[in-house]
Amino acid sequence: MEISVTFRHVEPNDELKKYAEEKISRIKKFFDRGVKAEAVLAVEKRRFIAEVNIIADGIKLNSKETSNENLFTAIDLVMDKLLNQASRYKSKLKKKKGATEFTIRHNIISLENGSETQSHKVIHTEHYFVKPMTVEEAVMQLDVIKKDFLVFTNAQSHRVNVLYQRRDGDYGLIETESLNE
Repeated sequence: MEISVTFRHVEPNDELKKYAEEKISRIKKFFDRGVKAEAVLAVEKRRFIAEVNIIADGIKLNSKETSNENLFTAIDLVMDKLLNQASRYKSKLKKKKGATEFTIRHNIISLENGSETQSHKVIHTEHYFVKPMTVEEAVMQLDVIKKDFLVFTNAQSHRVNVLYQRRDGDYGLIETESLNE
């Protein structure tokens, strides 16, 4: 688990950093793969602010809380909120018990100039972990991750779908079918 703690308008404090890392590390029990967490601890006027962003299993969780007491209290408040979000996410996944998960590779192919045979060369490969979810959940996730598209397994049809945001702000959905159907 990768945890980074940043201090803004406050002196870096090892005790505070250790406390934040300890609290944030509790969230890894909800996720199977690597977890990245970024915490920003700040003081503005007389308010203590803790903001934590977590990226795990392809989803993003973030929260920001303010306390008038101290930064320790702000960390407690923000982590309570994030642990609640992670627990709700995990319970949604458990409801979809029978859904399978796939991994999809995405290759970008380039044509080399000057050759008559037009040999293709893979110049970039991306791996996507395809999660089972409904189209509505996919729309919410696409809004959260701020990407152009989202590859997911449709929970109703159990097929790989691609959701993308159109230029007009609406969403497009690409549904796959096998040749046998």
